[in-house]
Amino acid sequence: MGQVNNPPGVDGYVTAAEWAGYDLKSDLMVLSASETGVGKVVSGEGVMGLPYAFYVAGNKNTIFTLWTISDEIRTQFITEFFSKLKAGVGVVKALTATKREFIQKGGRYSHPAYWAAFVLYGV
Repeated sequence: MGQVNNPPGVDGYVTAAEWAGYDLKSDLMVLSASETGVGKVVSGEGVMGLPYAFYVAGNKNTIFTLWTISDEIRTQFITEFFSKLKAGVGVVKALTATKREFIQKGGRYSHPAYWAAFVLYGV
């Protein structure tokens, strides 16, 4: 780990509220760590977390996870997802196809605990 000398009042972390103030103009952000879709539930609005903040800031789509998944599974899932994107498959179809491939592999991979945590938030 490196040390960062931040100016006074800057902690080095970017909150969802701070992200919402950016002008992202992006098509896709992928949050492949565990539980990246968590946030505060706001009545009448839903979950207010990073995916929502990215949307407010101009990002069209965010892939995130709803629960903890091992590094091995996350890496495999995201690698397969990005290979489809690179081949020209759209975001929705790439996510759906990757989930279906996990199901078709059989064994432990077919259990929803391994593929259902990956969710798309966007337009």
